[in-house]
Amino acid sequence: MPGIVRFQKKANIGIGYVTGCNDFFHITDRERRDWRIPTKYLRPVILSLATCEGVVLRNGDWTKLRDIGEKAYLLYLPPGDGHSFGKGISTYLSHGKQLAVHGRFKCRVRQQWYAVPHVRRGDALLSYMTGQIPRLVENRTGLFSPNTLHVVRFDLKSNVKMFVAGWHSSLPN
Repeated sequence: MPGIVRFQKKANIGIGYVTGCNDFFHITDRERRDWRIPTKYLRPVILSLATCEGVVLRNGDWTKLRDIGEKAYLLYLPPGDGHSFGKGISTYLSHGKQLAVHGRFKCRVRQQWYAVPHVRRGDALLSYMTGQIPRLVENRTGLFSPNTLHVVRFDLKSNVKMFVAGWHSSLPN
């Protein structure tokens, strides 16, 4: 069909980052405040598209998740001395060691157990392994996502809106 372009020709699709321990590295806004974690060491995340309505992620979607107590942040620390990040981070990392997070496979094979690699934004996010039809959602907010979602990055010439709309069409393969 003229005008139809294969998805793989315009986009790179891969899993999101791998933390090694989602319960430790993803935190709620309440945990952020309780542990006194500076926002400069946090990245806004979405872990699932289940609560997302529509085909576009907007700032209000993330804010709603954060405000109802969902894990809406990734602890994002660059490699370095864990104590140089300040008291809140140092205390939280000590807590992680008490929980043996540093000994989990993905954490222990890193140069610094707490430095989650390959944290990248996607133009869109794609659900998978949900038992439902995969959903493609435009990521207007620039949220990050772990390997619970696929991160989709389009080439510079692509119209993300067009691909998201096309994903939800009834075009034949």
